[in-house]
Amino acid sequence: MAPAAAALPWPLPASAATAAEGLNAFLDERASAWNLGPFDLGALHRPGSAEQGVARGALVHRPADPAHAPPDDFVGPPRRRFDPRELPAAFPQAIGHIRDAKCRQLMPQWCEAQSASDGPLRSLVIEGGTPRYLTGCAKGARLYFTDGGMAHARPERYELLDLDTRRPFTARRNG
Repeated sequence: MAPAAAALPWPLPASAATAAEGLNAFLDERASAWNLGPFDLGALHRPGSAEQGVARGALVHRPADPAHAPPDDFVGPPRRRFDPRELPAAFPQAIGHIRDAKCRQLMPQWCEAQSASDGPLRSLVIEGGTPRYLTGCAKGARLYFTDGGMAHARPERYELLDLDTRRPFTARRNG
């Protein structure tokens, strides 16, 4: 939320509930003002187009190490990339729309040494100001990566995030 928060009319949220309330109010205001044409989300999101290029903003931006991405990707709002060290520490967030290989490309110095793979959940923790991108659901994660490449992973390897436990979902069978 930190990168998007700069584009919105409220301060950095202290809780997930505050973030949700702010986003809902912002979207309600924009929906009330909308008549025809593209739905304007201002600095929060800009859809991709032939005139303006790739989409930018909170609906499509991805975490990246500024040392390994073009500086223009961080300009905004809306931005194409964000530095995950700017995320609020008060509450973790789940992110989709980015598979393991792309994460490793955008954050190479922060990754554990292993090959990219589809299926498992991943997480990003920040310890002493240093991000670490890991396979699995690390305790104290700031980000949980939920795009396991469903079309590419073997079904038995694909994990879903249980939001209550912040662990891979396990089916409970009545018996």
